[in-house]
Amino acid sequence: MKKYIVILFGFMIVGFGCALTIKANVGMGAWDAFAKSFSDIIGIEVGTAGIIFNCMCVIGQLILLRKNFTFQHLLQVPFCMVLGVIVNFAASTVFTFEVTSIWQGILLYLLANMMCALGVSMVMLINKVTMALEGFCMVLSRIFPIEFHKVRQLADIISIAGVILLTIVFPIPLSLGIGTVLGMLIFGPTLGIFMKLLHPIFLKLNLIDSLVEKQFEQP
Repeated sequence: MKKYIVILFGFMIVGFGCALTIKANVGMGAWDAFAKSFSDIIGIEVGTAGIIFNCMCVIGQLILLRKNFTFQHLLQVPFCMVLGVIVNFAASTVFTFEVTSIWQGILLYLLANMMCALGVSMVMLINKVTMALEGFCMVLSRIFPIEFHKVRQLADIISIAGVILLTIVFPIPLSLGIGTVLGMLIFGPTLGIFMKLLHPIFLKLNLIDSLVEKQFEQP
């Protein structure tokens, strides 16, 4: 139970971070930008669009895994719903201030990126529930002879192409920008830093997954 409480807290941090990237208004991560474009088209909140997109990823896992689809995979659904609700709440109620310059937006985006990396690192270290998109990409990498990071990168490329296409076809603002580029450059390294910082703390609290611990033991 303790592990799932920490995972929930991690998802909440990611939710606030995602909402802050929206407020920064300098571009979002590829997957989030795709959800944002979709929400602009059909007139729903971006967190709700995120719930729909993430649930589609879980359904994709169910289709591909069939009998190997476990309760752990299913747990992605309620956690993704929490994530979407937090994004909607934070974007509409908490972050009500105005960003008046591009530099403020960039600084805000960097802070948001750090929050997302912190939340994701907490989830990854415990390794009981994954983010839905990462879970779907992981299943694809196991079924097809493609490395996980390549599948995940392909998902970003498809998302960016989808955002551009939707922006051309529909009268919606482009949700890509300098923040999208910054996120692609710094999110991975920031995630690695937080995982190293949190590792001894989580190890002391007996929160580390055994498979994750083996990765830290490797030279």
